[in-house]
Order: sequence, then structure tokens, then C-alpha cells
Amino acid sequence: MLNFIYLIIFILVLLIISFLVFLSVFHLKIYFNNRKYQALKEKWQPVLFGYLNNEISLNEATASFNKNYKYTWKFIRTYLDNLDGKDFEKLKNLLQASGFIQYYLKKLRTGSNKDKLKAALILGKVRHKKALPYLEEMLKSDSSLKIKTAGQAISQIGETSLVYEIIKAFLVRTEITYEGISQILILYGQKICPKLLLIIEDWLDGEVDIRKEFQTSPYETIALFVELLGHNKYKGALPVLERLLKEVDNDELIIQIFKALSRIKEPVDLDLTPFINHDTGLSGVRLYVIYIKTGNQAIPNS
Repeated sequence: MLNFIYLIIFILVLLIISFLVFLSVFHLKIYFNNRKYQALKEKWQPVLFGYLNNEISLNEATASFNKNYKYTWKFIRTYLDNLDGKDFEKLKNLLQASGFIQYYLKKLRTGSNKDKLKAALILGKVRHKKALPYLEEMLKSDSSLKIKTAGQAISQIGETSLVYEIIKAFLVRTEITYEGISQILILYGQKICPKLLLIIEDWLDGEVDIRKEFQTSPYETIALFVELLGHNKYKGALPVLERLLKEVDNDELIIQIFKALSRIKEPVDLDLTPFINHDTGLSGVRLYVIYIKTGNQAIPNS
């Protein structure tokens, strides 16, 4: 019996020692990786700034970046988020010349599921249009994570021909919330607005059955589109928003329409008197403020 107890104690001690060794190796690996990255960052930062300021040629900048793209990604992701215009295109050219983009495009085509997800994320950030056929294929997956990752990447690239497919995939084959969809589609900017207006008009004309196509409430889906139009302050939406107010009687949708109008801040060619006391959940005071913001200065007595 005593020998059995000693054996148990020995096994427990061995397990504890093994765990501590594993933990030490893990932390040492992180430490040395961070040291390596910091050294590369100190080397790359002046090169990148010099290249962006036209002090260093593309060939010279490319020669400074090594082929360990894991560190390259960690270094450039912040710049991809913050640069725009010519600076963004210059950084993209540098990544192309260094082999970074080709490396992740290959991962997107032939890598493991984990590799494909990471590659989709990265190629979306660099707005690489040659990734679109593979992202569109990923969008057809039954994996919620793949669909959301592909949809986000396509939105960042700005390919508006796939807007309908993205929305349908999100609503039919994922559990993503309307708020989550909005946060992804916002990445399009104003580019998405004409497509959203087309879907709304087709719905109003009876050419699209949103409940059947998207398997969701038409009013909630249209309210999402209206929210995006308002977020982008898209003035071209005014005629469609006016039409919605004339033809649709749904409280939540009316609220979203007025919120959108308050952001667009343009007058509508419509008598809004019936909405002052409409039972939408908006207080009279708030609706009054929205009324003013949309440019309708003549407020009737209520």
C-alpha cells in the first residue's frame, strides 16, 4: 500500500515538473520571439518611413524586409489601418514586391482552414482584389466563421458586386446579429449605398421577397439598410427614405428612417406632420429635434 502511495506521489511530482518545464519553455519562446520582433521593428520603422517619404526606393525598402511574413504582418497591420491614399498604395506595393501578398494568396488558395482564415483577414486588410474569387468561394461555406471572415474581407476590398451575396450568407447561414452585420458592412463606406437602395426599391416594387430570400423580417432587414445609409450620410438616399415613409407603416423602421434623416441633415420633400405624434416610441421632443435637423423648420403645433 505504501509503495502505491509513493508511486502516486512520484507521478504527481513528475506531472508538476513537466508542466513547469512546459510553461517555462512557452514563456521563453514568447520572450525570444518578442525580442526578435522588436529588433526587426527597430530596423523596419526607419526604412518604412524613408520609403513613404520618397527617401528610399522600393527596391531598397524591399531588401530590408526578410521573408518571415509572420513578423511582417505584426509590423504592418497598424499602418494598414491608419494609412490611406497614396501612402496606402505605396505600402501595398512594398508588400507585393516583398512576396508578402503572394505568400498569403497561396495560403488562401491551398492552405489549411486556419491558414485560409488568416490569409482572408490579411488580404482584406491590404485590399487585394485577386483574392476575391477565393473569398467568394469561402462565402458559400457552411462555416459561420468562414462566412464572416470572407464577408469582412470583401467589404474591406470594397467589391460591391457581392453585397447581396454577403447579406444573404450572413442572414441565412450564420448567427451574426444585425449589429454585427452593420459593423462589417460599414467597412464599404459610401460604396455600398447604391446597392442597398436598389434592394430597398426592389422590395418596395415587389420584385424581391426579403422574407424568402434572407429568411428574416423584411422590416428589420430594411431598417439595417437604412441605418447604413444614415451612417454614411448618403444624400442620394433621400427619395427612397421619403418613399418608405409614404408606403411603410412599421414603428422600428420609422425610427431608423428619422435617425438616418437626422444624420444626412437634408430637408425631405414630404409633410412630416403625421409623424409628430406617431406612436413610434420616439418622444415628441426627440422627434422635434430630428425634425429640425432634417431641415423642416416649420413645426406644426402639437
